[in-house]
Amino acid sequence: MTGVLIQKELRRHWPAFLLLGFLTWSAIFIAAFRLNADGTGAGAFTGVGWGLFWLIPVTGIILGRALISSEYQAKTQIFLEGLPLPKWRMITLKLVLGFLLTCIYTMGSIAIGWLISMGAEIVTPKFLGIMTASACGWSLFVTGFFLVTGFLGRYRLIIYLTLALSIRMIRNSSIPIREFPPFALIDSSRFGLEKEVWPVFDLQVTGLIILGWIVAAYTLGLAKEGNISSMLGEKMSYREKMFIGGAFGIGFMTLFPFILNEPKPEPFDIPGAVEEEWEGVVVKISPEELEKPVDLEVAIAGKLARRLAKQRDWLGISKEDFPGIFIVEKSDIDEEERIDWEEIPEENVVLMYAGYRQPEFSENRLLSWTLSQVVRKYSKSRVSHEDRWWVVCGLEGLWEMEQTDADTIKAREQMAAKTVKQHGLTIDNLMGWSKYQDDVEWRNADAVAWMGMRKLEQTAGSEAVRTFARMAVAHQVTRTDGRAVAWDYLHPVTSAFEKATGESLENFVTEWRDYILSVDIEKEDVE
Repeated sequence: MTGVLIQKELRRHWPAFLLLGFLTWSAIFIAAFRLNADGTGAGAFTGVGWGLFWLIPVTGIILGRALISSEYQAKTQIFLEGLPLPKWRMITLKLVLGFLLTCIYTMGSIAIGWLISMGAEIVTPKFLGIMTASACGWSLFVTGFFLVTGFLGRYRLIIYLTLALSIRMIRNSSIPIREFPPFALIDSSRFGLEKEVWPVFDLQVTGLIILGWIVAAYTLGLAKEGNISSMLGEKMSYREKMFIGGAFGIGFMTLFPFILNEPKPEPFDIPGAVEEEWEGVVVKISPEELEKPVDLEVAIAGKLARRLAKQRDWLGISKEDFPGIFIVEKSDIDEEERIDWEEIPEENVVLMYAGYRQPEFSENRLLSWTLSQVVRKYSKSRVSHEDRWWVVCGLEGLWEMEQTDADTIKAREQMAAKTVKQHGLTIDNLMGWSKYQDDVEWRNADAVAWMGMRKLEQTAGSEAVRTFARMAVAHQVTRTDGRAVAWDYLHPVTSAFEKATGESLENFVTEWRDYILSVDIEKEDVE
């Protein structure tokens, strides 16, 4: 009998189920593809999370309508209640079917994000498990809510409108709704970014809420002879529709100014910073102790502005599009480079942190890392894709070593040689640069990339290196939509390399590897 009921549901609603899956996955694909324009694999998964946040409620509404409320509205539940089958089993079947379909749509969406993120993100089983658990937790919570409201028949619309208005007002308030489960599971600041820590607490709370929905569904569905659900399943009268519509219209118009009252962000600035400008490049440095002399800050800012202007012209970035550089002194940076940065939403700002009074600090490294962040900002992080980031790492080395002492250059060469001896170097390593960095440690990978750029400069000339850099990582992206992703597919790094140098990248990698090893042998012979 249970199998007959399942066949009945599928036979009655299969077109809606298939259409719902097709539309959901299509929308998820568009969202993931579009948000993948941020340059990281997390962008694709952020698109999946964003899509699930908005699409799963629509899916829940349709499933609740098809599986629950339509039965009572059409009074077909009277026939079902007359079957020799416990009523709780019928309710269980509908709940399980609704949850199962939602999980299928959700896991399919995760798979779409995984496919789109290939070449930009390393997806481990644990990372995939965290995303799947978070997404399914959110989807089951939402679907459970709409399955329960399906038992409320004609009054569920009132609940939907009230809930939507309330959420909108809460989001504009100071209440951190994103920090509370189940919203925390799908929050864009964490979903697709957290790879190691399971959101145990949020999953537990969400599971308890889902259990509450299930209990509420059985309570409403098992009411004596279905009187509550049958009564609520009646259509609204015209008077009820007019009254409810008018009340919500008046309430919405009253609250409309408050809904749209979102504060405008202030332009980014650092009060008390030392400012230096050179040919359109503005560098501002803020010391930790504002009351002390700023001679060092003035010297660093002036020198950095001049060198940045030179490299800006080398990359072909216009003065108008070059972002402002903000550097904040931070003496307690743990990294041995004494340099760090922060991603901020402002389009025309690069924010760096530097312990420039520490003995390990290097102005050359600050220049190279600042330029790499400029390129990321200029391309809206498109250069962060694995197949392009090795180019940025190599350029960082060229910029840093331009005015570096011989001992530093020798140490960097030895670092690259030991890395290639132990781990090798192939074109697959370049196309999967993030994994290569994880395998060999990013400092060693950067040394390898630098020697590759140096080899290219020696064999093809500095003009070829500049042409390749402009084609591969200095392409300006004005909007992070599907056009940026399509541009990447139509202009791969391998094609840009061949056009700029007249040689295939695969052949050059062999020369690159031999060059690194030969340099190491020469050093050992001298010793």
